[in-house]
Amino acid sequence: MNKLCSSWQCFVISMQFLSRVPMGKTIIASDMQWAQSVYYYPLVGIVLGILLLIVSFFLSGISTFLSAIIILTLWVAFTGALHIDGLADCSDAWVGGQGSREKTLRIMKDPAAGPIAVVVIVLVLLVKFAALTVLLGSPHYLALLIIPLLARSTLLAAFIYAPYANPEGIGAQVAQYLSPKLIGFCLLLSVAITVIYLPWSSALVLLSVAAAMFYLWRNECIKRLGGVTGDCMGALVELQEVGMLLILTLSLT
Repeated sequence: MNKLCSSWQCFVISMQFLSRVPMGKTIIASDMQWAQSVYYYPLVGIVLGILLLIVSFFLSGISTFLSAIIILTLWVAFTGALHIDGLADCSDAWVGGQGSREKTLRIMKDPAAGPIAVVVIVLVLLVKFAALTVLLGSPHYLALLIIPLLARSTLLAAFIYAPYANPEGIGAQVAQYLSPKLIGFCLLLSVAITVIYLPWSSALVLLSVAAAMFYLWRNECIKRLGGVTGDCMGALVELQEVGMLLILTLSLT
């Protein structure tokens, strides 16, 4: 029973951090609980994916244009634009930082969104919307379940397989409690779910894009900052989602 309660608490912590879904009283987590909650990030993606599938089912009788607007709005609302905020901060910092690590980190800490951030956010949302209009009218709608799952699964990989720009930061402190073997198991489980629920061709596309986006963004963060930050991880989720949506829909057309 204690293990069950502990697992539920870790899931609640992950939901409260990665989503805006009401989960009762906010849990004040220890470093160990924060670390344990990381393993549940893919499950948060599954919750989002199931929600998107349920809503898309009830919207099946209306136009794909309107359905895509509603689905995209729900997608953003679920996270409270958490990952979009990370992408916005990184966009401003990467352009305004002009190759300087110190300047890039300083701009990332500025809560104000500059013109580059606005342009990038608009483009990302437009690409997602366009991709959804194609996906919702295809037999590959189960990708709505898999894409949020894979995007959040790569966060687990980032905790283990990417250094931290600030070794004294929260991410680095949490990572010391994580098990590489358990992270690997969670990643393999995400791969297995992808292969089971999607046709081989679509599964291969999404897994390839997820791996490539993680590798490229990880290397870019190391090159510019010496490692990843919380904003970099938020940006990773958005880049993964828009990349997988775009490439999958292009492969369907």
